[in-house]
Amino acid sequence: TLIPIFTPSLVPKGTATFSPTGTIPTNTPTGSATPTFTLTPTQTFTPVPGAYSSRINVGGDDYLDTQSNPWVADQGYVPGLEPGFVIDSDTYYTTETISGASDQTLYQDFVEGGNIEYKFDLAPGNYQVTLKMTNTDYGSTGQGSFNVMANGSTLVANQDSFLDGYFNAYDLTFSVLVTGNTLDVVLVANQGLATLSAIRVLGLQPGPTSTPVPTPCEIADVYGTFSGGNIS
Repeated sequence: TLIPIFTPSLVPKGTATFSPTGTIPTNTPTGSATPTFTLTPTQTFTPVPGAYSSRINVGGDDYLDTQSNPWVADQGYVPGLEPGFVIDSDTYYTTETISGASDQTLYQDFVEGGNIEYKFDLAPGNYQVTLKMTNTDYGSTGQGSFNVMANGSTLVANQDSFLDGYFNAYDLTFSVLVTGNTLDVVLVANQGLATLSAIRVLGLQPGPTSTPVPTPCEIADVYGTFSGGNIS
């Protein structure tokens, strides 16, 4: 069984410098190959009418995916106005095909760093968070790892940076209970670098609705003015 040897075609954006770490295996095993990772099935999600939704194409531009969902370009967080990154990480893109991805654009642009942080202003409630990633650095397991935290709580610990292999799409999906008005998602590298290609936050309950406040108004009669029970 032949194992293809990939040559990264990562191109840094701006002035960031990128140096791939790890070594791509070049040996050809004999016998039957045994996968070193387990594919994680993508969780299904039923949209909730009127629920909060935010999609950010991390490191990339505005994008409409194959399900006609809009993803906004990467942007800085503006309290009370715009969700986005708190830490400005190094941005990269690759021209390599990302295996398992129906939306190549969402994975080919990405950021890397020791800490990657995105913040969202939203109402208290339950939310589903999806992190989209691809491994462009590591040729085998054990070369890098990171934690995923939400509002200070560790939800994913020691995630191996090999993910599902070299240039394969990988999604992490989890639920978060927000008790305040902010969701703060942070990827913290334990070894090597953390990476993120896109982030999606969906509300699991309808968004809050405002109650209309009646305002005083005058009622005019087209035939005249009402006074003392008589039309004049």
